[in-house]
Amino acid sequence: MWITAMPLPVLRLQYRIARVPLELFDKHFVYRMDSEAPARLLYERSVGALDITVGNMLRDPRLRLRGTALADRGAALAYTAALDAPAAASRENRS
Repeated sequence: MWITAMPLPVLRLQYRIARVPLELFDKHFVYRMDSEAPARLLYERSVGALDITVGNMLRDPRLRLRGTALADRGAALAYTAALDAPAAASRENRS
């Protein structure tokens, strides 16, 4: 292993350690929120963007993939919530 390649594995380990509080927050608080809650969607997209950025910097394809999946999930749920809002409003107006 080259000496210049050594810091990347160390930085990857440090990011995994730094990510533990986010995972605990996700398991204990975010998991209990509605899947289309704006706070949850914002959290998922933000953490996904963070994982993508750090994955690119550390050249970690698994981290990049996890971040992309998380950000895409948050974006898709936000899109469906935006599509459902007018339908729900029109149903309320009919009642």
